[in-house]
Amino acid sequence: MRFFLDRGSDLLRPDQFGVTALHVASALDYKDMVQFLLDQKADPEARTFLDQQSPLHYAAKNDAVSSIRLLLQNGASISCSDYKGRTPLQLAANLERSEAARVLLELGAEAGLMDCDGQLCITALIGRMSPVALLALSQFHVTDNMTRQQYYYLNLLEPETHAPEPHLKEANGEPTSPLEVVVHHGKLNLIMNPVFLKLIQVKWKLYGRLGAWLLLILNFLFNVSWTTVAISISVYRDSSHYTLPQDWWRVLLVALALLLTLEEVLREIQDILRSRRKLRLWRRWAELRLQDDLRCSHPMWPQERVFLMDQNKQIQRMKGSYSRDLWNVFDWLVYSLLAASFSVHMADVLHPSVRLHTSSLRMFSVTVVFLWIRLMKHVRAFRM
Repeated sequence: MRFFLDRGSDLLRPDQFGVTALHVASALDYKDMVQFLLDQKADPEARTFLDQQSPLHYAAKNDAVSSIRLLLQNGASISCSDYKGRTPLQLAANLERSEAARVLLELGAEAGLMDCDGQLCITALIGRMSPVALLALSQFHVTDNMTRQQYYYLNLLEPETHAPEPHLKEANGEPTSPLEVVVHHGKLNLIMNPVFLKLIQVKWKLYGRLGAWLLLILNFLFNVSWTTVAISISVYRDSSHYTLPQDWWRVLLVALALLLTLEEVLREIQDILRSRRKLRLWRRWAELRLQDDLRCSHPMWPQERVFLMDQNKQIQRMKGSYSRDLWNVFDWLVYSLLAASFSVHMADVLHPSVRLHTSSLRMFSVTVVFLWIRLMKHVRAFRM
């Protein structure tokens, strides 16, 4: 390097992608070369042409810890952003560079920043590297030892600002808040963190409690109506017939039970359609995002391209989250039992038979048990 510089080589001249010598040395974690280039007045804020990434971005996405420390000591901005508004910390999180992410956090990188696609840096950390996410969560919880007060910066976990491109934000099917990502991936060690416990407490009081009570009451009425229908069939000797006007209450009860069932089934269908639409839009959004990064990938680092291609394959293999919840499967089991029980009962009403009557009673008795077990899905939201 000294040989070339002594003979007039331009230290600041980039290649066709905008990559300078400092970018290369930083990515390779070549500590002596990084220091030499910085001593020779190399620009620590030089940007590539397409993705607008600095040497610190290149160091972060290649896990070059020594380069990160040197660049920051020599004036590089820890919050510099690329063409998607991603900081070095967020880039390290997206590419699963845990050592780089840990060092950046220790040196003061903010985990609450958002990129142009509306994704928080802490969200990427939670989804890809839980141990580093635990370190990052300390930024959202401050304890004042003098006054013995605790302060939670929950607004940084639930930002009110929107991405500059709303259509991309809408197309993003991935959980956009850190809490949703924690729940989606089932990360128990993170959900027990004081920051998330406080966030859950606040969200429960503001939004969750009323909705949970309404669903619980609605499903309780749903269970009571079908249980009463089943009991009336077993208690009344001539239960296969509905004689009006004396049996008006039984007809009304059956109608109520059917309406409540229709409401439950329609809600489940809406959840299925919402889950599929969310996955479809997320795939489209994620593929576009990967294509942008692939266009900007440098041939000197083929492993980055391989990683992005592997991410694309994982996106194609992903399935919707609805069927992964066993309670949703249990819901459809209960609906199927109800449909079968009521169908046998109606067959007994139209063509009275001892065998049909006995079968309907037995099927209803089994269905009622499953019906009340299903109530646990809505009871679990309450601590008691």
